[in-house]
Amino acid sequence: MVKSKEIRAMSEDDRKAKLADLRKELLHERGMASMGGAPTSPGKIRAVRTSIARTFTIINEERAKTKAKAAPSKNNKSQIVRDFQSRTCAVEDSALAAEAKIKGGAK
Repeated sequence: MVKSKEIRAMSEDDRKAKLADLRKELLHERGMASMGGAPTSPGKIRAVRTSIARTFTIINEERAKTKAKAAPSKNNKSQIVRDFQSRTCAVEDSALAAEAKIKGGAK
């Protein structure tokens, strides 16, 4: 059984290798159980499955962390929208002012 601290301390390649080892071990244990052999440890299959799930969870957490770092923050995105809106309003105001001058000059 592998602990979460141990998995987190591993590099990505080590995690993948450990995952492959756990899958082989699970395959072996299931083969023994299907042939009717007496299991050496009755809870071994469950423990291996739990370790596989734990490893996958930590791998996915690490991927989510790297994606979160790469993606722009929401605050930055809203700031960009506000800047665009203010620039759009400024352009509209100057267009209205120019139009008023033209109409005012025709009187």
